Amino acid sequence: QALSAMETRSLRWPPRDRQPCGNDTAVAYSKLLDEGDGGPQAVDRLVRGLRKKHEELGEKAASIQTLLEDTDRLFSGRRQPIDRDIAAFEEQRAMIVQRLETSLSAQSETSAPPQGPTCLRWVDSAWFSAWCNCVVAANFACMSLAPGHPEYASMFVLFDHAFLLWYCSELALKFAYHRGGLLQGRLGVVWWNWLDLGIVVSGVVDQWLPPPLLR
Repeated sequence: QALSAMETRSLRWPPRDRQPCGNDTAVAYSKLLDEGDGGPQAVDRLVRGLRKKHEELGEKAASIQTLLEDTDRLFSGRRQPIDRDIAAFEEQRAMIVQRLETSLSAQSETSAPPQGPTCLRWVDSAWFSAWCNCVVAANFACMSLAPGHPEYASMFVLFDHAFLLWYCSELALKFAYHRGGLLQGRLGVVWWNWLDLGIVVSGVVDQWLPPPLLR
């Protein structure tokens, strides 16, 4: 609008291709024109004033920038401990999430719960496992003593049948409680059951099956 007013007054200076730097410059031009002082000297004074104002604004911008940098340094110094705490918390959180995923994966890989009657829960009890271990130890003791005492051979034979009967009963009880899960599942769990089954089957074939059936 200021340029339109100057063009309306048919000014030859300044040239039309040089536009004012803003509203303040346009107001200054209009003021000079209204006062009747539109010569080069007045324009020079206006330019010097604008340059001085530009320098003042530059100094203010520099001071504001310095203040902003000081504020950033101040808050960055206070923020560093908080950032370290947040990083430590995030690391602990990642470790907990990893442990949780590992636990859930291990839980999903475990065998299914026993499908047998609940009255046979004692099959998995600690005291039953301890008793089975004692029977195995007694069996090994008899096997080691039998060669040195041939006069008690008949008694050791009875012990062998009793031990084999116990192993068969133990395996039958575990199968009644665990059903298919006794031999199916994670290899680290069921391979013991497969070993017991192999030992029992070999004992039955060796002691209870008549010789004609083995030919």
